[in-house]
Amino acid sequence: MNTNQKARALMLRHDRMVRNRQQSLLSRAAREIGLDVNNTEYYENLRAAPLSGFAADYGRIGGSPS
Repeated sequence: MNTNQKARALMLRHDRMVRNRQQSLLSRAAREIGLDVNNTEYYENLRAAPLSGFAADYGRIGGSPS
């Protein structure tokens, strides 16, 4: 793997991790308020990119509560 491929793989993995974290948080919030959310229907809109500002808030830089 050359440097460009490594950088791309790192970026894609980071984006996937942020998306998974976002889906997890939204799913938890939906359960707390009693929404019955069909994952395949609900998450179609989230596949492309995380909500704006979400990566900055919940990215790997800086600490986030667990």
